[in-house]
Amino acid sequence: MSMNVSDPSDKFNALTQIYKPHLLSIAHRMLGSSADAELTVRHVLQSHHELLHAHIHAMTAELTKKTINHCLNELRSVPKKGFIFVEAVNRLITALSNADMGSIEELMADDVVLIADGGGKVSVVAQPITGKTNVSCVLHGITTAQFPASRAKQVTVNGRQGILITQEGAPMGVVCLEWDPLTLLIQQIYIVANPDKLRHIRLT
Repeated sequence: MSMNVSDPSDKFNALTQIYKPHLLSIAHRMLGSSADAELTVRHVLQSHHELLHAHIHAMTAELTKKTINHCLNELRSVPKKGFIFVEAVNRLITALSNADMGSIEELMADDVVLIADGGGKVSVVAQPITGKTNVSCVLHGITTAQFPASRAKQVTVNGRQGILITQEGAPMGVVCLEWDPLTLLIQQIYIVANPDKLRHIRLT
């Protein structure tokens, strides 16, 4: 079987619809991040339009191989990126402490999303917040209003860089950060203030 699609945009759409779910499952298993997997698959698909003319089985094998290779390259760069992310987390902590909204925004992607979970026990935003200006204001408001007289430090949260907020030594909240691996900007922020969930978060 081969595909006969004349318009270039239609070619890409067809390629995406058919092969993206399969490639995403591979990339997510290897990278452990939805954002990283999405970017990897997008790169592979955009770089290989010419494969649309190939036999479907040959095309699947080729795209799978290219996705795996791209994931391996990403994994090899993790130590370097990990060091960069630690620096960025510490910059975010400093910016939040100083209410430096400009510096907070500089660390975020334009389409950053903030999600908060208070579990009905801690008052936080009920709906996702989007856009770096909105997110920076809300993030600063939450950390100031909900965690007064608290301390913040960089930690690894379930294998990802994040921020632990404590008060008198007790964990009050965790800010989990997901990064765009290409721009190294914050793509998603997940604040966990739910006491029930805080007990199960793995910190290192």
